[in-house]
Amino acid sequence: MDTFTNLLKKASKYVTEYQSVNELRKNDFNIFRIERIDNKEVLMCRFLRELLDPKGSHGHGDTFLKLFVENVLNYSGIGDSDYSNASVVAEYPIDGLRRIDLCIIVGRKFIPIEVKIYADDQDNQCRDYYVYAKDKDEDTRIFYLTIDGHEPSESSKGELRPNEQLCCISFESDISNWLKSCIDLTENADVKSIVRQYLDVIQGWSKREGTWNKMSEKEQKDLVKEISKSSDLFNAASTIEQAIKYVKIEKMKEVFRAIEKHMERYNDMGLKLVALYEDQTNEFYENNRRSWPSLNYIIPLSKWGIDKNISFRIEIEWKIYMGLTPWSGCNNWDVHKEDIIQRIIDDNDLSLAGAHEKENGNWYWWKYLNEETAVNFRYTNNDEYYSLYDEEDFTKYIEGICSDIDSYFRKLKHILER
Repeated sequence: MDTFTNLLKKASKYVTEYQSVNELRKNDFNIFRIERIDNKEVLMCRFLRELLDPKGSHGHGDTFLKLFVENVLNYSGIGDSDYSNASVVAEYPIDGLRRIDLCIIVGRKFIPIEVKIYADDQDNQCRDYYVYAKDKDEDTRIFYLTIDGHEPSESSKGELRPNEQLCCISFESDISNWLKSCIDLTENADVKSIVRQYLDVIQGWSKREGTWNKMSEKEQKDLVKEISKSSDLFNAASTIEQAIKYVKIEKMKEVFRAIEKHMERYNDMGLKLVALYEDQTNEFYENNRRSWPSLNYIIPLSKWGIDKNISFRIEIEWKIYMGLTPWSGCNNWDVHKEDIIQRIIDDNDLSLAGAHEKENGNWYWWKYLNEETAVNFRYTNNDEYYSLYDEEDFTKYIEGICSDIDSYFRKLKHILER
């Protein structure tokens, strides 16, 4: 244990020294974070569209678009006149109410790009977008842009063939590298600054943002040299690396336990607790699977003559949020929706700023908790997540979450009691 302790102390010393130097040279100003649009998919796509547009306000014509189409999407043979006359459309409308996040129309090419930052896939989404695009361009492919380049769900992609009809690209690698090239190409200080801020946000989503990647080459070599001094130190470092996912598991469980403890003040409401976070948290980190750890407080609807239940749920997908969702036996969006909305959800006492209605039928509404400190539990190499390991910051984080819950629950209690 002494070896582990000593190694942690030495590593901490290197990181602390790096951070002290970095404090003198960093600039925390970021308009995307200040305006809280860094996690808003639609708004982030609009900026991406503006950069790609040959007629965009960046003033660089088709330079950025050509770089993107050739280096990120791997298209070739498109003429200069086609690029200069290209159009880039955000939220391209297709049949019904659905919209493709980005479409690039260049020459005879129709290129759809579906962007997923934190949102869920919808059934047949990628498949249907591809079918629509193929009517316009026989050789089209649909590009699926995510933080880390993962594939869409089976229900979204259907029978689409990966790398032929469906191509996955990532913010973490593809978009980041393209943005760096854009920064190098422009001499416009304003464009350079705003693109850097956009890149900084993207790196904040990804796993690559941690302290290691911000260190200078010398600082990295010093730490590597320290770990390489003996087999005991290397073994200790390797063991610590393996332990990290279990540290994350325990921290997420600590968050849920703190909320569960706080919610005991509402025991007199007679709501049944169903805690689904123990095993789901293990899946979230240990097997890196999609899972949704949650706390569920079941609300019976019998007093309104409805023989089903709904749940007040606190859940983590990437970030933590609360909302109302159908419960077992009432797992259809349309079942009793009108009655529930009229009597509970749409009550004036329960109006919530920033609440969203889910499109896929799993939720009646949902809302992020403690948006001031938007901790991302999936991509953890950032200061917001690190703060959970500081006792004072952790307490403030939980207090912010519980304050948001209380503001809703006090009103819910009033409605259930009248």
